[in-house]
Amino acid sequence: MFKKYDFVGVVERFDESLVVLQLLLGLESSDILYFAVNRKEQWYRRKIGRNNATCLKPFDWELDLAVEPPVSQYLIQSKEWHSQNYGDYLLYHAANLSLDKTILKIGLDLFSQELKKFRQLMKLAEEKCSPVFPCSANGADQFEDSRFDCMAEGKFGCGHRCLDEITA
Repeated sequence: MFKKYDFVGVVERFDESLVVLQLLLGLESSDILYFAVNRKEQWYRRKIGRNNATCLKPFDWELDLAVEPPVSQYLIQSKEWHSQNYGDYLLYHAANLSLDKTILKIGLDLFSQELKKFRQLMKLAEEKCSPVFPCSANGADQFEDSRFDCMAEGKFGCGHRCLDEITA
């Protein structure tokens, strides 16, 4: 099935997947820069009552639920779980192999060089123009600041102002 596709990306290898796509399409590193707005660790703001709000820590099933002994035991040791999800495991393995083969076809040296360049640009973008979210990384409310860091009304954490400066 994978032979019919020129590109298969893997979410857990998102940066690598983007760099492969960049090279296949003949793009620049600056063309694929991104800001992850919905991060797993990002606190979120919830209204409490009419005029108040608070920042809440996100629920992370891997940390908050999967570590519970009955859940962990079922996910790791259960033959039933594995057999019910065997097709997903097979597809995931095939997607990773496909991505690896595409990287080798492009050339490991070129890919490694472009991945390093991309990660340096991502780090610079994060340092220079990280979006302001309604809640900080430690759960402090910063809603008023976040309201002015956007491209369109009602959108939070766009960070658009700075990317043009970094990629120029």
